[in-house]
Amino acid sequence: MMGVLNSSRKVMKDFIEKSYSMGQLHGEMKKINDPRRQNLIETVHLTKAEENKIDTLFTANYGKKIKYDWHRLYQSFTGKFDENYFPEYLFSSVLEPKLNPMDYRYVLDDKLLLPLFCVGVEHVRTPRTYYSVCDGICFDEEKNIVDLKSDNFNGGGVTEAIIKSVQDTSSGVGVEKIKGAESIKNNLQEKAKKKGTYIVQECIAQNEQLAVLYAGAVNTFRVITYLWNGEVFHVPLALRIGQGGSYLDNAHAGGMFIGVNDLGELNDEGFTEFGKRYKEHPDTHAVFKGYKLSFVPELIKTAKKLHLNAPQLGIISWDLTVDQNGEFVLIEANTRGQGIWISQMAHGCGPFGKNTEDILRYVASK
Repeated sequence: MMGVLNSSRKVMKDFIEKSYSMGQLHGEMKKINDPRRQNLIETVHLTKAEENKIDTLFTANYGKKIKYDWHRLYQSFTGKFDENYFPEYLFSSVLEPKLNPMDYRYVLDDKLLLPLFCVGVEHVRTPRTYYSVCDGICFDEEKNIVDLKSDNFNGGGVTEAIIKSVQDTSSGVGVEKIKGAESIKNNLQEKAKKKGTYIVQECIAQNEQLAVLYAGAVNTFRVITYLWNGEVFHVPLALRIGQGGSYLDNAHAGGMFIGVNDLGELNDEGFTEFGKRYKEHPDTHAVFKGYKLSFVPELIKTAKKLHLNAPQLGIISWDLTVDQNGEFVLIEANTRGQGIWISQMAHGCGPFGKNTEDILRYVASK
């Protein structure tokens, strides 16, 4: 009997995984056909020699040719050709699900569990969480149950905070900045009426080196680490920067992004998601070329150490910043629906470097 049940569970699990991959594939095909992306793609015309390089790489390692749309899209930002560009649909629908088992990627995507990644890693913390609300139960940071209906509850003296769901907040969706103790109390009461889990966290005061670029948002690094052949590697870094008075830095939310090398030096140009480019920040007029963030080498080392607290996951996208005291702050650990596009657009090179051929063979394997 147990054998039958186990077999049935495996079949159902496989079906869920396939449906997840199909959903990811459908989403990426919809994105690439967006007229705004198609307009960018049309600006790039590959030479026959460049097409041959792409064909050779993918047929030799993936087993077949691919459409050039993603290569052309990535190249439209920096103008740099690289056969090692990794198509978003292959990453989202095949590589990420293979590297990150379902049992782990859903659980470890929960922001309430974020502190677990920081265990044993120095000089990194998560945002202070003042309150959590889970299916109507509210508790404070010391795990005391809070009666939100009590007249005595005044928000604990918190006057400004970020409120968000513990999952599915990509691109800043569902992230709210609340000011005033009464507003925080009212928001918590509203969240308590809903199913799901929400957290109330501190508004981080960022490091001066980041604030010079734009002080209206907490500017964050997207650091992608992956485990391969017994080592922890990282994808070239991208820094997301807010603009226009917004408190969000996400590219999908109107922010910009720029490549940062391993020494902390910014690239010459930053971009928006649909190809608007800047040599300086439009609000602060901070010039990108020659600007250096001294803490980046240590940030990369820290991200790699964070990954070893969850070696069950093959690839993780970390959203990290640096606070006013120089301490790293882990905002999110993205374990599903991560995306690999931002680094490629920012740097004009593939994300996996010398591991590209190996990874393509892995993607092609059953």
